[in-house]
Amino acid sequence: MAAVEVTKPSADSDQVRLAANLRRAFRESQLAMTQALARCGLSEQRYHLLLELAASGENGQVQGELANDLRCPETRISLLVRELSEAGLVATTRRAPDRRQVQVRLTPEGGRQLERAISAQRNALSRMAQSIPRDTIADMLQLALRTYLGVDSEIKLRQ
Repeated sequence: MAAVEVTKPSADSDQVRLAANLRRAFRESQLAMTQALARCGLSEQRYHLLLELAASGENGQVQGELANDLRCPETRISLLVRELSEAGLVATTRRAPDRRQVQVRLTPEGGRQLERAISAQRNALSRMAQSIPRDTIADMLQLALRTYLGVDSEIKLRQ
């Protein structure tokens, strides 16, 4: 019978386990946010479009700029804008002097819908985070900062 060599788990295996937990939490958070958006009547693309418009200020953006910012074909943006306009969440106008350009801006109702969606996502993520030990959250955040952003930091939790 061959001898089996048993090795003590290394710090590297702890990092791998932590990375797996981080990735799992990321997938679960994406699902939680998508479901929260659906409960608010928004798809991810509609939500991102509303976010871009809100970040652009009162004047909004031209459809072509939205397509660039969202990395989405302009034909898809045109369809999204039409759907959101019919729902009363955005308003469109033709830009002078080039009437081919469509200016899109968030309506007050669109702003309220966006606030509801942001709140719903925050609540969903908060509920999810309650099931994760605080120390693990801090470790995962430190790992994410170090691994994905190259930032070596220490997160201290408040009591």
